[in-house]
Formats: sequence, C-alpha cells, structure tokens
Amino acid sequence: MTDPLVSVIVPAFNAASTVQGTLCSVLAQTYERIEVLVVDDGSADDTAATVAHIAAHDPRVHLERQPQSGVAAARNLAIQLASGEFIAPMDADDLWHPSKLERQIERFQGGEPDLGLVYSWHRFIDADDFILGNSDQPVIEGWVLHQHLQWNFVGNGSMPLLRRNALSGLGYEPSLQRHGVQGCEDYLMQLQVSRRWRFGCAPGFLVGYRRSPDAMSADWVRMMRSHATIYQILEPDLSGSARALCRRKWIEYQVHLSRNRATTGRLGEAAHELAKALNVDVTHGLRTAAVEYGRLPALALRKFRRTNPPPARLAAFLDLAPMEGASPWRAPAHLCQLARMDDAGPETSAGTEL
Repeated sequence: MTDPLVSVIVPAFNAASTVQGTLCSVLAQTYERIEVLVVDDGSADDTAATVAHIAAHDPRVHLERQPQSGVAAARNLAIQLASGEFIAPMDADDLWHPSKLERQIERFQGGEPDLGLVYSWHRFIDADDFILGNSDQPVIEGWVLHQHLQWNFVGNGSMPLLRRNALSGLGYEPSLQRHGVQGCEDYLMQLQVSRRWRFGCAPGFLVGYRRSPDAMSADWVRMMRSHATIYQILEPDLSGSARALCRRKWIEYQVHLSRNRATTGRLGEAAHELAKALNVDVTHGLRTAAVEYGRLPALALRKFRRTNPPPARLAAFLDLAPMEGASPWRAPAHLCQLARMDDAGPETSAGTEL
C-alpha cells in the first residue's frame, strides 16, 4: 500500500533568517512522501527568494505568494492548494525532529477512522536552535473538547498532524488578524476539530518551538485578547457543559487582561476589562479576580530583584533523541473530571451545565 501524501503548509512573513532551517528540518523527515507548500505573505525581505532557491533544488517544495493578509489567510490558501490526505502545519521559524511525521503517521495507522488529529510534545529553542526547556508531556487522547478548552495541551501551530477530512468545512480564522488579535488561530481550529474528531498522541519532543522577541506569541497582551476572542467566536456553536466552560474561560482571560492593565498603571482599562467579565458572571469573575489581583504584591517585588542569568545552552534541538528528558505525566484532577465529560463522544446539542 502506498504511503499517504502529507501536505506540509508553511505561512511565511519576513522569515528570511529562519525559513531555510525550517524547510531543511521538513525535507529531512524520515517520512519522505510529502509536499511542502510555502505561502509568502507579502514579505519585504528575502523570504520568497530563499524559498525559491530551495524549491529549485527539491521538487517537493512549492512557493506561492500573496499580498500581506495574515497567517490564517496564508494557511487557508495552502490548504486549498494541498493534495495530501494529511495536513501538517508548520511555522516558518520552528524545527521538526526527523522522525516527527513518521511517528505521527504511525499513530494514525491504528485503525481509528474518527481519529482526526495527532500531536506530540515540544522543546523551547532560542535563535541558535539551542534548547531552553521542555514542554509538559501530556498524553490526552480520545474525545478532548472539554480538556482542550481548559488547556491548550497541543501547545503550538507546528505540532499537529491532521486528517484532511477533519478540516472539511473548517479553516483558520482570518478575522483575528483584521481585528489586531492574531495569535490563537491554531488553537481555535484545533478546538473546532475536537468537536467532531478524536485526538491521539505520538509521544516525543518532536518540535523545536522557537522563542524570540519578534514572535507573535511574545506579545502577551495581544495573546490574551486573542484567547478571549476565540472563546467568543466558539461559544455560540457549543452547548451544555462545553458552552459553560468556554464562557468561564473567556471570563478568566478578561480578568487576566484586567490585572495586566492594572500592573502597567492603566487603571481605567483594568476597570473596563474587569467590568466586562463581571457583567457575564459576577461569582466566577470575582473568584478569578481574587486570585489574579492577589498576585500583584509578588509581581511588584519581582521588579526589585535582579534579572536571572540566561539559562545554560546545553544542547541543540536536533542533538537530542525525542524521548530524552521525558518524565512520567499524570493528569491533574480537574482534567480528569473534564475527561469524564468528554467520554460522551462528539459535542452535540445536548449537555449538562457546569
């Protein structure tokens, strides 16, 4: 039987300094039946030229260009052009371990027709590919909507491998970019998939997730607003306990924003964000505010402490085996409770309020 084709989709904006390393890690996969669709999103640097040079030497790489429209639009275009049975999103500054796709494809071959997404774990890396630390190592499988609403355990956009059919009728949400709250397009799409498809885990640190000051995820306030926005987008489509949990998560992010605004002296903005949360649920809003605002003294003390020295750079991402440094993981009690809610199967119009 012929191995299924995997379409790797790579949105790229001003990524000339990293995209070559990213594509090299993709083309070095032990799973060889891939196509790589890079969409240059109106870059002003040499991103397109770098990709075109690689494409000239490897026919699996294809370059498309569009006026700057945002990461969601770039990914959606790549999906439209993709021919694969599986879709593998990849950010233009991250790295894959050579066995990433092979391990995830193997997880799909377990005979589960409703398995729609397989994820793994990641290591945080710096600008020189050296490891800064490891992610958590969850093994959360099956119907996971409630657990994924509570915690984005997939972790980043370069992680999942998706069955093409799981994306039928779905796509990345371009309105986040238009409203200046981009950042959580991947998470929203994964939540939408989790309503109708099961998730699986292929254990191993298979993604090098780059941390840099210029990265979209480095803008803390925008990421908080992006989280709050995706919960607002998703809530009307949910029901029962899933909808109630989605609403509670929105409240929590509003309170996070309120506390952040307070710490920067923007007290009017802080009061406004808190009022929005309390207008939806006074009890949960006040409970969350007590925790968040209770952290203010500790946060204030940090400003008077010396900055910690940078972590020692012990190894490059590609130097370590996927399971090196892994440790046993046990789901916390609140996730176990949510897992029991997920046992009912695909999200439907029926449900029990939290």
